[in-house]
Amino acid sequence: MSTSVHDALKKHRAALAATWLKKKPAKDAEGNELPNGPMPPQVFPSEHWTVLDHSNVRKGFDAALRHAGLPSHYSPHSLRHTFASLLLADGVSPAYVQEQLGHASISLTVDTYGRWLKKRAPGALDRLDSPALGSRLVAAGAEDAGSGSQVVGGLGAPAGTRTQNLELKRLLLYR
Repeated sequence: MSTSVHDALKKHRAALAATWLKKKPAKDAEGNELPNGPMPPQVFPSEHWTVLDHSNVRKGFDAALRHAGLPSHYSPHSLRHTFASLLLADGVSPAYVQEQLGHASISLTVDTYGRWLKKRAPGALDRLDSPALGSRLVAAGAEDAGSGSQVVGGLGAPAGTRTQNLELKRLLLYR
């Protein structure tokens, strides 16, 4: 969740705790005050500190849609789709979106929201020619020098062929 949502929920929970502490204690049949006990775990409890009724939740959601200027046919699930689509359109990793949505596999996320993935990356291939990338590859090749590889023109390449067949080694393809 974003920092602003986290902060808003923390503030809301603190307000609920203050309200809970101020509430009048219940009384038993003999008129004795009963202890309040622990605050209920609901993030948005009813006026009686119980779980909200579905129809009341829908009314509150409809009011929030009107306030936000969104169509009334939206559901919480459609807002979930909007969340995923906006993240992917902004270039966020599909693996991260999969984790956020709780999908069992990344293929479900990509199949459902694939149209929002960036299909083109202008300049991506030009970044391969950048000096910064070349120096990273040279450094990586230097680390692998002990494993039998060598750096050729800034790119890592195997030092020799993998075949022991001398006829194949003579071909220009393997030189």
